[in-house]
Amino acid sequence: MVSDDYNAVDQAVFGYSNGHRQLRSSVSLSSVDLYELAAISDLAPGARLTASQSYLTGALLPDSKRYALIRTWLAPEMPRPGCVWSHVLLLPRPVLSSQIDLSTFHPLFRRPDDYETNNFYSSQVTVLRRARDGSRAEPDTIERLLAATYLRYPLRYDDIPSEDWERAILAIWSQQWPRLRAQFGFRSIPSTSVMRSQSFRFDEHPSANEHNLFPRWLPYAVHDANASNVTPLRRFLWRYGKDIDKPQEAFADLVNFFAMSNDPEGLPQLAEQVFQRFGDGEAETLKRDLLGLGVSSLSLVPHVRPAEMIRLVSDHYMDRASTARNEIVSLFVDIPAETVPDVAAALLERKDPLGPIAQDIFEALACCLSTEILASDRFPAELLVPYMRQRPDLIADVVLERVSTGDLFDLVLSVTDESHLVILRAILERDREAFQGAPKAVRMEAVLEVAVELFQDRLLGRGWQKAFAEGFVDFLPFVNELRSGSAVAACARLFEYPVGGPNAARTWLEGIRKSDLEYSDETRMLSFIFVLCIANGIGNNHGVLANVLPMLRPRVLAGEVSQESQDLLSRWLPHHDKNWDLDRRILKLLRRHYKDGGNVDDVVVALGLSEENLAYATNRDKEETLSLFKPFQPWSWFN
Repeated sequence: MVSDDYNAVDQAVFGYSNGHRQLRSSVSLSSVDLYELAAISDLAPGARLTASQSYLTGALLPDSKRYALIRTWLAPEMPRPGCVWSHVLLLPRPVLSSQIDLSTFHPLFRRPDDYETNNFYSSQVTVLRRARDGSRAEPDTIERLLAATYLRYPLRYDDIPSEDWERAILAIWSQQWPRLRAQFGFRSIPSTSVMRSQSFRFDEHPSANEHNLFPRWLPYAVHDANASNVTPLRRFLWRYGKDIDKPQEAFADLVNFFAMSNDPEGLPQLAEQVFQRFGDGEAETLKRDLLGLGVSSLSLVPHVRPAEMIRLVSDHYMDRASTARNEIVSLFVDIPAETVPDVAAALLERKDPLGPIAQDIFEALACCLSTEILASDRFPAELLVPYMRQRPDLIADVVLERVSTGDLFDLVLSVTDESHLVILRAILERDREAFQGAPKAVRMEAVLEVAVELFQDRLLGRGWQKAFAEGFVDFLPFVNELRSGSAVAACARLFEYPVGGPNAARTWLEGIRKSDLEYSDETRMLSFIFVLCIANGIGNNHGVLANVLPMLRPRVLAGEVSQESQDLLSRWLPHHDKNWDLDRRILKLLRRHYKDGGNVDDVVVALGLSEENLAYATNRDKEETLSLFKPFQPWSWFN
């Protein structure tokens, strides 16, 4: 019966017929395979075998790549001494890849002394793929055989063939994955000759303490080999052993790796050992599963954390990274927030070895970021500015606190207008001495707006007021763009009430016309603007003076001008008798202007002066003054 549930196996008989040769077969083999079979199916040199005993041999045929599983008996009935019968099962690769328990071939062997009359040997035999042999070897026997196979510990020469030995051999052979199964060569009997592919050996005088050196992986392998079902270890070996070039040398390492894979904390060490142990092109399935590449549902190991993946790729996987580039990058698109700082640190550390893929990972990581992540001390400060350039929505005070002063200057040039104010605020809150230049902003009005706000809140960094006072001319055109009169008044204080600048008086007057200016601030600003008119010549500022002085003079008369403003006015108004107050000195200023040939009649008219003050301010006698100004103002103004 042949179906998906069964494996078909060819067979052959070897024995004496004018020499040891093939006597019967269900398949035609090449001369190369026949030569090999004739050699390994003959009596093993030096083998001590009784008439009731037999032994097993296993080897891969060189031409057809079938695996020959052979049982050999003595044939004392034959005319030549040392003749044997050998029954050969010829296992193709599909059988080695699908037969779960190779011990199920054990009952198929028959001593072929009746081959001439028995057609059994001329046809295939079928075996249920999932069939299991119920017999088990002793754990101690399996342990000794595993050590002999994978650690090269020799078996004692006086260990005679037994069913337990054969069960142990078939158990560890069944444990192996297809590639290792095909390379597993053995004889179950001591011999003075070693086969070319023999996986373990016998020694007449093995070291007495050699078996005391068994490593920790051995119990895992013993338990698995003698299990009645497919264990997690066997699944691990079959999945990850398939693409290893020298599987017998790697067996112990794979079992160790399986043991390590059960410890999440040891995963980075496991991954590092795997990549160090296997070179490029080997153990690719295990490497990809550890990195998290490929189909995750098939993986038998947890994948490393994203940060560790970056280090592994840069150190060990760059030869393959170009072909797996999209897969690698996709793993960083949606990673847990708590892992992002470590990933960013690893990316920064391995940027150069990663080459172009580093930029791809950098961009993929951007979608995982938040202001909370960037504000964390765990996130590399060197990546803050690059990520804020890419995602201006991440710009926030808590993030900018971690950015160096020089990087703040660079950042403000490369982000959208909406983010300027936040960055400028961070710059201006720091001490001026920390910067080697003026704030580099696209919009000077933005710099002024933030500086005034911080100045009002007493948060402006040390040294900035002096810088703004010295460079006020650059900012003067933007005073009127400030949002409120109180901001304009604060701006004047920030600039330390500068006396100068083109059209300064008119600029400041337009600024304070905004709402919300407190009375005291308005009085102070009126005093300041009046001084600007004086400094630039009152004749050049008729319109400004006509608006300012009528508002300021009543406050001067009422004593509502602060001492600070009085001092300011006093420095610019004409000096006279020490008993003269500010109002008299204001009139003296107007009189001096008239004496010098000037004319500010519009200002005088707006002031509503008394007859005496009007005559004095205009440098005229009372009659002349009344005749000149009577048409322009009601007499009540002089009351």
